[in-house]
Amino acid sequence: KKGLLQNDSTLNGILSDLRNAMTDFVESAGLSLSGLGITTQAYDYTSGGQLVVDTTKLKEKLASDPNAAAQLFTGADGVAGRVKSALDKYVGTFGGDGMLLLRAGGATSSNDTSLLATQIKSYNETIAGLKDQLQTEEDRYWNKFTQMEQALSVMNSQMTYLSSMLDNNNS
Repeated sequence: KKGLLQNDSTLNGILSDLRNAMTDFVESAGLSLSGLGITTQAYDYTSGGQLVVDTTKLKEKLASDPNAAAQLFTGADGVAGRVKSALDKYVGTFGGDGMLLLRAGGATSSNDTSLLATQIKSYNETIAGLKDQLQTEEDRYWNKFTQMEQALSVMNSQMTYLSSMLDNNNS
């Protein structure tokens, strides 16, 4: 899809980190989500990373080694910890700013120094400068128009005077 955020490096980074958190092998458990029968829809980019569960394989793995399945999610290098790390990095935690917040700014930030806020401020300053230039140019044209109107008025007065003088001489 196209839009302002297409190919945004920060969003691509969080997508990649979250995808890796879900699909990479977990050493402490000795398996990955695919080992439990949980995979993404193959070759379908429109699925948005939707997970597909092979219930037979999942039930078999849970029955044969439930501790490994639990360790996959809860271990120090498990899926939950990896997802939390990725979210902390990009979204931030209490008292810390993630990459998205540094880039886009926060709703309650009174002194927003994010990249987007800085760009918006710069654009607003440029717009204000251009508006000033436009007003100056408009004023200049109004002054010229007023001078032209005054000159036409003087010329009309002179023409009327000359016409009346010529009419008086002819009579």
